[in-house]
Amino acid sequence: MSFASGVVYITMTTTLAQPTATFPASRLARRLVPLQLATFFQGMMLWVPVEKLFMTEIGFTPASMGLMAGVYAIAVPLLEIPSGLLADRWSRKGVLIAATLSLLAAVAVGAAATGVGVYLASAACLGVFIALQSGTADSIVYDTMLEEHDDTTRFDRQLGRLGMISSTTLVGSALIGGLVASAWTPRHAYLATLPFAALAVVCLSFIREPRLHRRPDSKAVGLRRQIHDTFSTVLTRPELRRVALAIALMALLVQMVIEFGPLWLVELRSSPAAYGPFAAAIFAALGAGSALASRINLRRPGHRLIAMAGALGACATIMTARNTAAVTVAMAVLATVLVVARIQLTARLHDNTDSTVRAGVASSVSTVGFLMFLPLSIAFGAITEAFGVYRGAWLVTAVTIAALAAATTTFRATTEQEPQP
Repeated sequence: MSFASGVVYITMTTTLAQPTATFPASRLARRLVPLQLATFFQGMMLWVPVEKLFMTEIGFTPASMGLMAGVYAIAVPLLEIPSGLLADRWSRKGVLIAATLSLLAAVAVGAAATGVGVYLASAACLGVFIALQSGTADSIVYDTMLEEHDDTTRFDRQLGRLGMISSTTLVGSALIGGLVASAWTPRHAYLATLPFAALAVVCLSFIREPRLHRRPDSKAVGLRRQIHDTFSTVLTRPELRRVALAIALMALLVQMVIEFGPLWLVELRSSPAAYGPFAAAIFAALGAGSALASRINLRRPGHRLIAMAGALGACATIMTARNTAAVTVAMAVLATVLVVARIQLTARLHDNTDSTVRAGVASSVSTVGFLMFLPLSIAFGAITEAFGVYRGAWLVTAVTIAALAAATTTFRATTEQEPQP
């Protein structure tokens, strides 16, 4: 797994609300501005388009790239759940600041790297950033909405706004980073990222953190009780188990598109110029899905049918099309549908979760998706190496069908009975 895909992983887990009868929307908007600005600066990853080039320059081989993926893949699942528990027990704002400081360290160590060993350390720092960030930002958004006007029906719009900001910034930073590397060197793209990461820390310091997750008896509640409450929230409730499974499947599918999508271009022997538009299309799809999440209601059978047709049509295209443009469009359509579904499913998850365990539950679900990605990525790689990427597409299609089935069950259930925050 690459640094770039790790940063995109955050955009999947993270416009403004309309006025209500009790509180003006501007009050909620003001409270979310620091988080939105921090999301913007975190997305300024100028090294994204030149990462592989830089790694090759400092001595990476395919084998050592696999080692880096292992370091990253171990760090995130090990830390995600503990970080969620820490956010619930201590401070979500503090955890976000610690996450961004880890990002700052990852970029700084990467910029200083002259060999494989040091760069592996930067991969570990990025893993810490992903783990600490996961589930924390959307928990802040949800509880802030509850504090302001007790109306969470527009949560998907708020979460979608963060996704739009992040994906738009990633597209822009990919273009700018390529220019920086062309004018100077790939290492300068890392160095140019550092001020943006520092600005993100400054913005996070201005967040007014919601207090709903603070238990009145927090000193009396031990860690064992906190862990029990977090896991029992999901494990003892069938409706939340369905939501968690659907979210995990959507997340790992987006990750597969990001990580393995370029292999279709390799198979088709596309020109190097095609890789940039492909990456830009996927980043833009993440933003499009975030924007559409508040406009498409997957609880409606008609909307759900259109989304399912789009996803399955995209799968059919990547299994058969021998054209770079067609594959690029199909991957973008699939990513868009998955992001829309994931944001709306995340809203359902928060609707059924208490504030005292909100970040821990969200991090736990994210960890499940990450753990599912590891064996599936190994299986996809084995199938692709033995039979080609178009046979590997059958695995993507199978997981897509499973994800759509889980999501459909969830949306039908929420149509029959609206959850209570």
